[in-house]
Amino acid sequence: MSQFLHPIKCQNCNGDIKLDLDNLASYCPYCGSQLMIDISTLQTVLLEREKTKRQIRNAEIRLEKQKDENKNFTIMWVTYFIFILILAAGGGLYLLFSK
Repeated sequence: MSQFLHPIKCQNCNGDIKLDLDNLASYCPYCGSQLMIDISTLQTVLLEREKTKRQIRNAEIRLEKQKDENKNFTIMWVTYFIFILILAAGGGLYLLFSK
């Protein structure tokens, strides 16, 4: 099922229809009559579809950005930990050979 749905009413039976914005279905599932969609409704439907697509894309971009930030944060702490280990090992070697 599409995530891009827009509610409209059938002109024949007044049934509630969710217009699939990906396919722009043209028949009422209740009475079978062909749907006539006015231009303003179609414009609203298309604008909503584009808005939803933009929102999904923006959410995907934010998620990728967060993943990158988490990865960079992890790399920073691993590098810091390795640096501390090297310093500790160097200090141990100094004490070992300074006698």
